[in-house]
Amino acid sequence: MPFVSAQRNLTTAARYGLDAELDWIDGGRHPAREILSHHLPDIGDALRRMALEPRDIDRWVGHIAARLEIGQTGASWQRSWSEKTGQTGASLMQAYLERQATNRPVHRWSL
Repeated sequence: MPFVSAQRNLTTAARYGLDAELDWIDGGRHPAREILSHHLPDIGDALRRMALEPRDIDRWVGHIAARLEIGQTGASWQRSWSEKTGQTGASLMQAYLERQATNRPVHRWSL
């Protein structure tokens, strides 16, 4: 995949989260949710081959699986919070930082 595609994917995924349409290695564009759902088992297998701690693999792959199931990522939380409150900018950043300080994964954050 060309670097420009990877760069665009990063920006698009940060903005749209699981709803992002991403360039993929097959030359097509696919929803991030579809790519992650399809490859989630492969991610865990690859991390095991790299000899990462099983509990760390389970934790991080579990977070991705939960975000897929619940549909809430940092990007979607920010959009939902802004829509609900009508606020952006410093207020959004303050709300984000408050929730981040709880050490709870973003898929468990309330609005």
